[in-house]
Amino acid sequence: PKAYRQRNKRIGLKTPLTSLNTQQGDYSFTQIRIETRSSFQLTGLKTHILGPFTEQPNFSESVPKLWQTLDRCLLLGSDQNAGQLGIIDTRTTSTDESLPYWAGIQGDKLAQHRDLALLTVPEQEYAVIPVQGNARQIEAAFMWCIRHWLPNSHYRGINGFELEAYPPDYQANTDASYMEYWLPIAPR
Repeated sequence: PKAYRQRNKRIGLKTPLTSLNTQQGDYSFTQIRIETRSSFQLTGLKTHILGPFTEQPNFSESVPKLWQTLDRCLLLGSDQNAGQLGIIDTRTTSTDESLPYWAGIQGDKLAQHRDLALLTVPEQEYAVIPVQGNARQIEAAFMWCIRHWLPNSHYRGINGFELEAYPPDYQANTDASYMEYWLPIAPR
């Protein structure tokens, strides 16, 4: 334990099991993992979204359209087995409350593609929220974490890069799908 603390990087640290009330009203249990993720690059596309805390959220329309556009770009010769990442940049907000949202693949292999841009994400500590079910469950898991887990944890949410980590076989409309939402945190 002493050597682990001296490294000053939390990798795989799990919090106690907590009840998660999903939109369907059933209860399942989830365990938030605390991870430090090294700096990395993302190659992808960017748009601006209005999130769940705005008066007129548009992310449920804007985000799928961006992923469809990215899929068309990726058909032009990328590694289709790579996991995809959605990234919400919450470091600054514009006057219209919109947030930059990126859809892409980790790495810079496709940086030369004319429609894609490169984003560098710095090293950050995260609360990793497992999300089982179709894409509609992402918002429910995020809201549960913000409203219930975070206030009772020893952490606080911070502005940074929120990550949506999708495995290569992720299917947005399947209840058996699994992904992870990475929320930037810092100790209180």
